[in-house]
Amino acid sequence: MNKLIENFLNKSGKEKITIVILIGVLLLVIFIPTGGNKDKAGDSSGSVASDVQQSYSTSLDYETYIENKLEETLRKVEGVGTVEAVVTIRSSEENVLAKDSEQDVSVSDETDATGGTRHQKNDSTKDTYIYYDSADGSQPYIVLKNMPKVEGVVIVAKGGGDGNVAAAITSAVEALLDIPAHKIKVLKMS
Repeated sequence: MNKLIENFLNKSGKEKITIVILIGVLLLVIFIPTGGNKDKAGDSSGSVASDVQQSYSTSLDYETYIENKLEETLRKVEGVGTVEAVVTIRSSEENVLAKDSEQDVSVSDETDATGGTRHQKNDSTKDTYIYYDSADGSQPYIVLKNMPKVEGVVIVAKGGGDGNVAAAITSAVEALLDIPAHKIKVLKMS
């Protein structure tokens, strides 16, 4: 080891820089992940999935998921008691696909025989969607998955008749689903 260090110190400036760069490249190759697991994990969506933004086979599955999460959360609130939630959604999920855009701008200035000028500008854009190969064939690369928007919520709870509990439920649903209070109805369970 000492001999290696002595040899390195005896090298000229160019040789030292070259050796340091080669060692750096070697370390980068060793420690930078290749992304091989990324395709396996994100094969269906192409984006990072959070707890809420999972892949659902239907809008009904998404509604059911939201209802269950609401019921589970609201049961823990003091005074709510038994609770049932009904959620309606506005639309299905929307996938934003990756695309490559080419923009072509052409400008022309013309002068006629009488001295008049005409300035003409033409813009054109061509979008090409990006695909990747998978076991199922060529798939579009999804940049972002927008989950369906919640249209309204009805909560039926044992404690729904109490004004304080109803207000707490309404504010919790507002915060969780980002919908206005007038789209949330809290009712007392019979």
